Amino acid sequence: MVATIGSLGKTARSGGVAYLKVGNTVGRGALNESGDADHAVCGMSIAIDVVGGKWRLHLMWVLGDGPVRFGEIRRLLTGVSEKVLAENLRHLEASGVVHREIYPEVPPRVEYSLTPLGERLNLALRPLEQWGDEHRGEILGRPLTATA
Repeated sequence: MVATIGSLGKTARSGGVAYLKVGNTVGRGALNESGDADHAVCGMSIAIDVVGGKWRLHLMWVLGDGPVRFGEIRRLLTGVSEKVLAENLRHLEASGVVHREIYPEVPPRVEYSLTPLGERLNLALRPLEQWGDEHRGEILGRPLTATA
């Protein structure tokens, strides 16, 4: 395992936040010549390619309750732009974990849902959510408060 300090750069949102870049140099997660994880060796890199990024995990959570229309997803995920949402849904669809259903109506109705592969991935993500709930206070430095 190799760790180096990197920088996101100074932006209005990041404020120049530093990050820790971690690279695996052994067995199960070997790196290819470009420095990316080798998909033939590391299953984790495949999963991260599917759900990595700011919004994809949130999309999996929203779609876990059943088919949802684009506008409803935007309302549930405050802060995501229409462009970014569309890009992330296309990525999840291309990865085979999201199904896009277009209904021949005027105006056209489009619903997104998880495929059987997406359902299995969503099951695999639940322990990650549970871990986050259990350790929220340690990570964020404040206890979980119930909202009514």
